[in-house]
Amino acid sequence: MQVLAGLFILFFAAIFALGWIVLLILGIVKLKKGVKTAGTVLTILGSAWGFLVICTVGVGIYFAMNMAKTLQGEPFDPSTYKGNMGKIVTPYHGPCHLNAKETATAKLWRFSSQDGDFTAPVGNYQVAQFSAEAESENGTHNTANSLFDPQNPTEIRVQKDSDSRLETGPPYTVSVDVGRERANNITFRLSYTDSSGHPSSVFYTDREAPKFAVLDSAGNTLWTGAFEYG
Repeated sequence: MQVLAGLFILFFAAIFALGWIVLLILGIVKLKKGVKTAGTVLTILGSAWGFLVICTVGVGIYFAMNMAKTLQGEPFDPSTYKGNMGKIVTPYHGPCHLNAKETATAKLWRFSSQDGDFTAPVGNYQVAQFSAEAESENGTHNTANSLFDPQNPTEIRVQKDSDSRLETGPPYTVSVDVGRERANNITFRLSYTDSSGHPSSVFYTDREAPKFAVLDSAGNTLWTGAFEYG
């Protein structure tokens, strides 16, 4: 039923997006045949319809780009900020990013640092996400994201020329969640948490899936496999 509803919506979306082309072509054909009244009406309707479609797509792209920017946060540049600032200090000493919402304005900021210390305007913040980056010995670029629960917010206060401590980031703890979908089908899922217990995700540029081995009670290998992304 849901598939049929989806196809129904796609059908009418296609009519809305492409129907003006049919009217425009018919209008031009009518004009070439000397049927001026019908040709003019169809051409005007097709052109107006096409203009509406283009405007709708343009507005949609504009709002999508702004929504993406809003979700990611506005980058903060300490070199251009004129107000009072302080620091948010984390245990991680490397390239990282911090997304935090300013309580007074509800504005989401994205702070960047090369050493784990973030310069931020004075104020109260609700932490949304912390991202740590690192290069492995084989040149793989790794990114770990710590996600903070908005229902149980982690708040931090930045004061002028002072350091505010935020406990997050590595070391990350990995656990394996085991589930059973059917009698003969067992699923494994990796779960990550950061040093403060926040749920995390880890990404690798080489995208090589982690491997696993299943052992019996005596330590003998029953079978091996690899996790799948997605």
